[in-house]
This record gives sequence, structure tokens and C-alpha cells, in this order.
Amino acid sequence: MKVAVIGAGIVGVTTAYQLLRDGHEVTVIDRQPGPALECSHANGGYVAISQAVPWSQPGVPTKTLLGLLGKAPPILVHPGQIPAMWRWGLEFILASRVAPSWENTKDVLRLALYSHAILKETRERETIAYAPILKGTLKVFSEQETMQGAIAVSQSQVPLGLNYEELSTEQCVAMVPALSLRRDQLAGGIHYPDEEAGDCFAFTCELARICGERGVRFEFNTLVRRLVRDGARLSHLETSKGDMKADAFVLAAGAESPLLARNLGMRLPVLPVKGYSLTFPRSVWPEAPDRPVLDEKRKFGFAPLGTDRLRMSGFAEIAGYDTRPEKHRTEALARSFMGLFPQLETRINLAELKPFCCLRPVTPKGPPIIGRSQVENLYFNVGQGHLGWTLAHGSARLAADSIIGRTSDIDLRGYVPA
Repeated sequence: MKVAVIGAGIVGVTTAYQLLRDGHEVTVIDRQPGPALECSHANGGYVAISQAVPWSQPGVPTKTLLGLLGKAPPILVHPGQIPAMWRWGLEFILASRVAPSWENTKDVLRLALYSHAILKETRERETIAYAPILKGTLKVFSEQETMQGAIAVSQSQVPLGLNYEELSTEQCVAMVPALSLRRDQLAGGIHYPDEEAGDCFAFTCELARICGERGVRFEFNTLVRRLVRDGARLSHLETSKGDMKADAFVLAAGAESPLLARNLGMRLPVLPVKGYSLTFPRSVWPEAPDRPVLDEKRKFGFAPLGTDRLRMSGFAEIAGYDTRPEKHRTEALARSFMGLFPQLETRINLAELKPFCCLRPVTPKGPPIIGRSQVENLYFNVGQGHLGWTLAHGSARLAADSIIGRTSDIDLRGYVPA
């Protein structure tokens, strides 16, 4: 079968890889000059099983509104976006109730664990250089009450497959000596030993290279302008390089996907949410932690990337399709980082920060949307949000299964399009 995949980020390229393994003739189309140049280019870097929970959690809508009163809220909603996101926002509020939130959490965590297993299988099958760090993730807390709440959540997820260890402050410092300057301000931490980190951009580029060598065709610098329907099926894509035909189409274009689905009369409940990341040479901080560290209070994540770079990511900004970094938000993220690691105050020049911003495709409920649409040969693989690197491999396998009608290894009901 000829299959066209729209999008060459980590989700699109892993989808192409799984389709290739199933024996399909695959073409990947992307507007960028190469793979992984948008959200997959400079993401947080960690495969975060413990973070595989939807944003729609009890209390989050209220906390988000209250946070807007602060100087540097982790989630910033631009007032001008509220009219356009009212329906998504209502669905988000409804999904944040206890019962639906727990069901969505189970769906996201199940997919994250499945995806991690497929990542490991792919790593064993292929030779891919992406500087993996297999030491687990440490999440630190500044308030005892918040930490106990997080422990309770982690404990509830143990039957689903999550593995965690509660650590005292001294154990956290022993694991990450760079925390010693904040020893008196920490309540402790949670270590997730099964988690890992790695360069998502490098992985995607290497997997794209492997796919290309085995017959996948990549059409870069190609803008998909319109999905053209003929009766119950898509007939072709209108692109900047002419029409492209296929037997089946997979929409894996991240936050751009709702715009492409709109001309078919479909509403994809995916909201573009701007995220920030900062990358530094390791020479700035030679004694940096050797594993990912998440800060619950300050809402950022840190990950070493190989032996030469450090990555800091965080914040969420609802600003439509605007990817321009805001100077005050960039500086606030850096200050949050220095709040946990004050040794960097004299090493990072705020005036010289060069952030990377991307648009995370976020669904109101949390789980991504995977499977066949109401157009019989159009399939979705979108909505992984801030967990693209974590969920991509499992999402790709589910999307490939749906195309050939194969029974998947995990229950699809939490992800299929409404």
C-alpha cells in the first residue's frame, strides 16, 4: 500500500518506520528542509514515563487562573486567545474532574509504557547514535505536602506499571551533588529509575536516514496546502510541489494538523501551546547533573545531552500560532533554573539567551488522537502534547496497526477519533 505521512517530526518519522516494517511504500512530506526541525528539534530530551499524565488534572484550571496573577506563571494564556479556545477550554475543564482525569491518566501512562518498550526494541534493532542516558529521572520538591501528594499519585500508578523510589533530601543530594546549595530548601524527591533521556533530534534524524536508505521517500521543503476529498476518501494532497496521491494518508503534523483537517469539515481538538527550551554547552557547567532533574515547584526540566550540551525546558504559553520567544518569559525560565541551581547565576548571561520555541499539540483530555478518521483512508496521529518524545514510538505502532486493521498490543479506545 502507498502511504503518505504528513509531518517529519519524531511522530511522523517513527510512523514511517513502523509502516516501512509492515511492508508499505511510504512517502513523508514536511514543509521544513529536514526532519525534526520543529517540536522535535530541541525538546526537553527526557522519556518521561512519570510525566505521562494529562494537564487536565483536578485543580489545574483553578491553579492556572490563579497563576496568571503571578509574575512568571508556568502556564500563560494570552487574553486574545480565549475566544478562539472556548470550546477546547470547556472540554479541558470537564476532563479535569476526578473520574475522567483518572481514566485519561491511565490511557496516557499505558501508551507511555508501551512506547518506551518499542523505543528499546528499536534501539536494539537499529544502530542509532542519540546519546541515551539510562539513569532514571529525579523529581525534587520544595514543599512536603506537595511531595506527599505526588507520592500518592505515583503509588496509585504502580499497578499500571510505574516504578518509583521516594528519596530524602540527603539522598537527592547524594544522587545529584549540584543540589547541595539548595539542601535546606528541599523536602525530598522521587526517583523514577526506568526513565531515560536522549537527543530526540539526533534520534529522529538517524531514524529518517535509516528509513531513507530502505526506500522511504522524503519530500522536504514541501508545504501541504489542502487535503482533497473525493466522496468518502481522500484523493490527493495539494502541495507546493504539485498534487500527491496515495492509498492512505497519515496526518502527523502536530499543531498544524487542525488547520489541515478544517477544510474537510473536521474539528481536531488540538491546541497549539508554545514551549521554551534553552541549550548550553557543557563547558558552562562541567559539574552539571549526569541525569534528568525535574523541579516540581519551578516547573522546569533539565537534561544532559551527551557529553557536550545541557538542555533546560519548561513553561507553556497559549498564544495561537506565534512561535516568537518573549524575552521576559525566556529570562523567567532561566531564573527558575538558577533558583534551583544558584551556582549558575554567574555563568549564564540573561542578555545572551537564545531560546528555542515550538508549538506543542495539546488535546483537552490528554491522550493523543490515533486511528482512522471519518474519511476512510485518512488516519490521525496527533496530540502528543509535551510528550512527543515519550509517546511517539507507541503512537506510531498504533497508527500503523489501524491502517492494516491489525489488533494492537494495547487497548485503542482511549485514543481513537470521536
